[in-house]
Amino acid sequence: MSSVSVITPTHNHAHLLSRAILSVRNQTDADIEHVVVDDASTDGTPELVSRYDDWVRYVRKAENGGLSEARNLGIRRASGDRILFLDADDELRADAVESLLVQLEASGAAGVIPAKMKVAAGESIRYSTVREGVVTAQDLRKQNVIGGIGGGLFERDALEAVGCFDPQLRHSEDYDLYLRLADRFSLYAVDDPLYVHYVGFEDQLTSERGHYDHRESIKRFLEKHEDRMSAYRTAERRYNLAHICARQDDAEEAVDGFWRAITTFPFRPPYYYYLLATAAGMDRYTTARTVHETASEWGSKIPFT
Repeated sequence: MSSVSVITPTHNHAHLLSRAILSVRNQTDADIEHVVVDDASTDGTPELVSRYDDWVRYVRKAENGGLSEARNLGIRRASGDRILFLDADDELRADAVESLLVQLEASGAAGVIPAKMKVAAGESIRYSTVREGVVTAQDLRKQNVIGGIGGGLFERDALEAVGCFDPQLRHSEDYDLYLRLADRFSLYAVDDPLYVHYVGFEDQLTSERGHYDHRESIKRFLEKHEDRMSAYRTAERRYNLAHICARQDDAEEAVDGFWRAITTFPFRPPYYYYLLATAAGMDRYTTARTVHETASEWGSKIPFT
């Protein structure tokens, strides 16, 4: 049994997967199992993985089910008592596993999540920073203060105790897991960019773009967690959901969403602005959104001295 199992879900990322596999292979801690879960890829993923038979345990799904389902299958097939998550289009710093194991054991937490090195298309590099230390349920009420799950190392027993990932969620599945874990266990943030996250290309597994384009997932997330989140955070989710409904020409749901955002947190003027515009008709909503977005863009260009 390996002490750590790295779980890598992949879907049509044969052109990038070698980078992730080699980053696991080159870890300074050698006691690692790497489970690659192929979520019904239609490219050359099976052939690519066959080159690394000695390094990788390959699991192929017959039908595409999304990241949560693939990660859960990886956990079930893994042999390690610690689980680390690595997306197929990202990579680990060479000392990531060794460093995270030290932090996990020293903190006594159920999971440690590192900062990220973000590499954008065009080679610009930026670092995500986190406040190092224990992350509580109260911290997570305000926002997801530890970011995506990539690079996170968790005690397998803790993941299984809370039911792992929710396969019905197509966004915020990591935040959902953190909220459930924090109810029962402690989490720990490490302000060291041990995980390299590539952003800004079309087919990345996790993307900040289109983050809220999953109407049913947002509804489910709110049903599960509105009592766990702050009023402001809950209202913002309702506000984003209302915009999706409006863009899908569902005026009734949009008006209801903006109104529920107001009743949850009545201190944000945009909620009222869009409620009135949408109630006046979808043409008014479209005009209001154009005006708002244009004004925001102009405001961002005004120099402050």
